Amino acid sequence: MRAFLHTYGAAILTGIVLFLAFPSTNWHPLAWIALIPLLLKVHSLTPSMTAKLFFISGWIFHSLLLQWLITNVYWAGGWAIWGYQGICMYMALSWALLGFSWKYLSQRLPRLVALVLIVLLWGSMEFLQSIAFTGFGWGALAHSQSYNVWAFQLASLGGYVLIGLSIVSVNVLLAESIVCKSKRWILLGGAIAVLGIVHGAGYILLKPTVYSETPMQIALYQPNTPIDTKWDPEFMQPLFEQAVYKSRILANESSVDLFIWPEALIVNGIDNPSKQQDIQSLLIDKEAELFVGAQRRDDQQFYNSSFLLRPNGDTSEYYDKIHLAPFGEYVPFADMIPALRNFVPSMSDQSPGSSQKVFDTQGRRMGPLICFEVLFSPMSQQLRIEGADFLAVVTNMAWFGSSNSVPQELAIAKLRAVETRLPLVQAANTGYSGIIDPWGRYNPVNRYIDASGSMYRLSELKPEETSFRRLGGVLPLPEAALQPIPNGPLFFPYFVLSINIAFVGFALKHSYRKNHSDTGSKL
Repeated sequence: MRAFLHTYGAAILTGIVLFLAFPSTNWHPLAWIALIPLLLKVHSLTPSMTAKLFFISGWIFHSLLLQWLITNVYWAGGWAIWGYQGICMYMALSWALLGFSWKYLSQRLPRLVALVLIVLLWGSMEFLQSIAFTGFGWGALAHSQSYNVWAFQLASLGGYVLIGLSIVSVNVLLAESIVCKSKRWILLGGAIAVLGIVHGAGYILLKPTVYSETPMQIALYQPNTPIDTKWDPEFMQPLFEQAVYKSRILANESSVDLFIWPEALIVNGIDNPSKQQDIQSLLIDKEAELFVGAQRRDDQQFYNSSFLLRPNGDTSEYYDKIHLAPFGEYVPFADMIPALRNFVPSMSDQSPGSSQKVFDTQGRRMGPLICFEVLFSPMSQQLRIEGADFLAVVTNMAWFGSSNSVPQELAIAKLRAVETRLPLVQAANTGYSGIIDPWGRYNPVNRYIDASGSMYRLSELKPEETSFRRLGGVLPLPEAALQPIPNGPLFFPYFVLSINIAFVGFALKHSYRKNHSDTGSKL
């Protein structure tokens, strides 16, 4: 055991400490030192051994971070465990590739250049994780800083990649200061300087929340419906009636411009005349509109959709989810290999939408995202480009119970708001529901409505106190803000990737020339 810990202990420790920095435990300062044990251990190792230790760290980290995927066993059977570990192994392989590439190339570069290279390689790794295959950048280091409001502001300049580069830079400088005694104070000073620049820039970028003279009032309803109940035909109509009833009570307290209900609150039958009558009655009485998640069927295909409903009863304005969740909403590659469906089950079989949409509602322009789509930065950026002045995320994380997936999703939503400098409205089935301003500050719902219809204002709630509670609220929508660098978060990852390609090319060319020269001298 002692030999095992001597060899792999640093890698295991890094994975554990890095996980502790992420939302749910929220010891976010740990992210700035979490990589140090791993970096110290691999300092004098070969590329292959470095890859092995990076793999172990990545596997430990993702196994802890994504443990909520195990809950899929309840819905899909034992195969879900293998799927969960398959994702963790895949993510860990990207860590191993980073470790091997960095160590191999660093042997051919000056030490300072090699330190810069690992920082850039890390940024490109996170970017490629977010786009490769279906894309799954859930473990981006930036998410760990969702409660560090100053550091989080860097996302408005270069997105999640810039925050990740900053965190890795500090880790690298601190680790190198331990190894390189002759330059220790210079390296320590560099780490302190990076921390100062990050938080100083964040302090400058952070502004007060801005509202118009008559801000749009949004009513959010969080039904807290268990998944097995939601999909039970006997409960579908009562759950819908409760949503209408409690939305009306919310609107009796203050004026409402837009109601937002969570993903798939209306499982089917949005065109049902009785549903239409109840919705129209609510919207006409309150002079409001409704944005709601619902399943849509068209030519034997099913779509996970969200509808913008107006008092006239028109159901033609909808958005079909484009980026479906693999295995949860479809089986990857099943169109090319149909036999996959025989042994790789999916909890549903949805079809993807064709394009993103922006809706005009009550004088504002809403960019919709459905659940998993909030993970993808380019989708949010594209909505801003198309004219959205706020984002609306309808989601349902009840599949994963009271796991750490819920605070992790909120951290991701905060990041999208800061990157786009747009307010983001999140309506969740079991939490968290509220409004995030363009600087990442979160305002949760805090009204409880009991069975008799009486409504109570709860005290100021922390986000975790709103999960798995039947809540609602009417919240003002902030104004959008200007991006310091227009579309900077969209283009910065490509900029980092291009620099990496140049670095790799230089290192390989330098190595070739050196080897060629050595061979010539021997001859």
